[in-house]
Amino acid sequence: DDDGMPICAMGTVQDITERREAERALRDAESLYRLHFENVSDVIYSMDREFKLITISPSVERLLGYRPEEMIGRPFQDLNIVAPECLGQAASHAATILGGNPIPSAEFKFIARDGTMKWGEVSGAPLIQKGEVTAMIFVARDITDRKKGEAEREKLQAQLLQAQKLEAVGRLAGGVAHDFNNLLTV
Repeated sequence: DDDGMPICAMGTVQDITERREAERALRDAESLYRLHFENVSDVIYSMDREFKLITISPSVERLLGYRPEEMIGRPFQDLNIVAPECLGQAASHAATILGGNPIPSAEFKFIARDGTMKWGEVSGAPLIQKGEVTAMIFVARDITDRKKGEAEREKLQAQLLQAQKLEAVGRLAGGVAHDFNNLLTV
């Protein structure tokens, strides 16, 4: 100072290195989870207890033709993406999850935006916070190609069975004709 008096300053110094590193690690982990969610091929979605869609992965657009922002916040039943014959099973599974129990994988028919039917294998689990089920989370995998393959295989098996039956009838008829011919010869 100009008048010759010494300047005294007091302060507190705090090392925030650990906190900054923890915040950076948290941001990195969150970024990695977001990348997983945004790039997974299965559809991951969650609903609250009133069946409103909370989150849905962008893969829903590839599978069903809807953008996530068109779906989030809407009641699941208003989306009309589950085939009517599967609604009872879906409601039963939701009740199981809201009761605190996960569901194993189950097959459902889904209706895409363009009206085509898709098959999905869905599993679900409760999201529990402070001992209470607050939401449900699901993973749906597209199994349409597998179901088409199974249907084709069943069709081919039915055709093979029919051909085998015709072959057996042919052999029987041939044997009868041979025996009848032998009788006529005598």
